[in-house]
Amino acid sequence: MNLARAGITMKRDLDLMRDILLAVEEWNDPQPLNLDALRYEGKTQREIEYQAVLLKEAGYILATGVVSNLDPKLRWLSIV
Repeated sequence: MNLARAGITMKRDLDLMRDILLAVEEWNDPQPLNLDALRYEGKTQREIEYQAVLLKEAGYILATGVVSNLDPKLRWLSIV
C-alpha cells in the first residue's frame, strides 16, 4: 500500500522510526512483533502505524498486513 497514493499524509518522525527499528532489532520472540505492542510516550497508535508502514515501504522492515486505521480492509501489521 502506498500511503501517498492513498491520500494519507503525516510528517516523518525519524526519532520514532529509529525507536521502531530498535524494537524490531531487539525482538527475540519467535512470534512476529505485533505493532499494537509498541507504545511510545507522546505518540498515538496512528503515528506509530504510519511510521512503521513507511519503514515497510522503504524496505527497512519486513511486515505483513496493513494497519486498520490506514487501510480498513486489513486489521494488523506484524513485523517479521
